[in-house]
Amino acid sequence: MKHPPIRSDGLQLEEPRTFQRFFWRLERIAWCVFAFIVLLALLGLTGAGGPFSRATARFSAGSLEYPRIGRWLTPDELRIHPDASGEPILVVLDSDFVESYELQSAVPGPARQWLQPGGVAMEFPAETGARTPIILGIRPRAPGFPTFAVELNGERIGLAAAILP
Repeated sequence: MKHPPIRSDGLQLEEPRTFQRFFWRLERIAWCVFAFIVLLALLGLTGAGGPFSRATARFSAGSLEYPRIGRWLTPDELRIHPDASGEPILVVLDSDFVESYELQSAVPGPARQWLQPGGVAMEFPAETGARTPIILGIRPRAPGFPTFAVELNGERIGLAAAILP
């Protein structure tokens, strides 16, 4: 039986040193890639929480919080924060929104809801005193980069999102 020779560091091992160094470098690169993925998740760039996963659109009648980055088939929500003017809120979600998202719930429920050529319209009654947010439960239908428009009391704003698989 042939024994490996004794190396300069005193070990009697037969191993390809160049392969071992290559493997260590590859390991360190993988650590950096995984750390980068964790950082993206903490920032919210993989959906489901984090400072960059949601955005706010400002309207004259209030504001709309929406998921800028979402996950496919994962429930999410639109939050409408009406101003304290006391007038009814008319929300229109255009047809691109309806194609990209499934509307699952509305809390509080709308007084009226109807389909129109440009999408879905919902009218929420005026409340006295402090305004409570209107929460629309939504779920993305497919991965992609949908663009859509939301109208709040006649003011229309175009929005964009990313739906990750």
